[in-house]
Amino acid sequence: MSTIISFPETLRNWPYPRKESQYYREHNTQTDMINRLGLLNEENIKQLIRCSLPLLCSLTYSSLGEEGYSVCLDYINLGFIIDEVTDSMKEWEAAAIGALVSDAVRNPEKPRPEGEHAIGELARLFGQRLAHSGSKACTERFCRPGASWDEYCMSMSEEARDREDHRVRSVEEYMRLRIRTVGVFPTLDLLLFDLEIPQDVLDHPMMNRLRLLVVKIMCFENDLYSYQREVATGEPMHNIVDLLVQIDGMHVQDAIDYVAGKVTDHMAEYLELSKVRFWDDRALDAQMRTYIDGMANWVTGYQCWSFEGQRYFGKDADRVRKERKVMLTNERKTVICW
Repeated sequence: MSTIISFPETLRNWPYPRKESQYYREHNTQTDMINRLGLLNEENIKQLIRCSLPLLCSLTYSSLGEEGYSVCLDYINLGFIIDEVTDSMKEWEAAAIGALVSDAVRNPEKPRPEGEHAIGELARLFGQRLAHSGSKACTERFCRPGASWDEYCMSMSEEARDREDHRVRSVEEYMRLRIRTVGVFPTLDLLLFDLEIPQDVLDHPMMNRLRLLVVKIMCFENDLYSYQREVATGEPMHNIVDLLVQIDGMHVQDAIDYVAGKVTDHMAEYLELSKVRFWDDRALDAQMRTYIDGMANWVTGYQCWSFEGQRYFGKDADRVRKERKVMLTNERKTVICW
């Protein structure tokens, strides 16, 4: 049995157009270090390339300088490798990976132990570049204990425990976990790569709300566009659309429309709050505008990449971008990009 679903157009009233980094063409390779460390087999390397991660970096970090763009591409590669490595792990295994990548980024001058999983070295190399090239505001925020990077690393084991226990969370419980497993909070910290904004301004309740809105939008958008792939591969789902169907009894299209409605609601709130000048130092105006616009651009860039790369829709991506329709089928099959 097959079902055709449609994705609502959520960017219609979003005033941030698609923008590509000027450094994309110069830095559009991604696998040299991954190959050297032996992190993926040949087939998974091909799948990684088809995911077009340099395009994702270009569309979401378009305001950064060349070094910032390159370091952020390293981070995006690291995040995708973490997902790939931990996706089928048991809780204790995922917890160990989370602990070692957290430590490697925070202590990049410390050699990794012999026999450790090679992802530790990949994380260390990213942490080293971040420490040497990033602004003080960026590195302090990213690496401080208990920061969003740590939250992301710790969340891997919680998701693995849910898989082991076949736990089905309520929508509210799911979202409390999802805002950490999606890994967007750390990506927003990297927008500070070329900026020096005081931590007390970044920790202002208004800024916390703006960040949370973007993270929730990204959670919803990710779950919308990955749903077909997860159905097709028969993977255990970590997806709000599936929860709305299984727990709340919604039809799939109704669930998709509901999630898309949440996206547009959060977008509207973001646009209103982003007009408020809540900092006192006028010397920060330009940097704050760059940061706030950069977070908004992540929303645009991620959606554009979702329909331009092959991670979610494979070779049908261009057709899906134009028609915004896909077919769900109970037939199990392998699709591109994990």
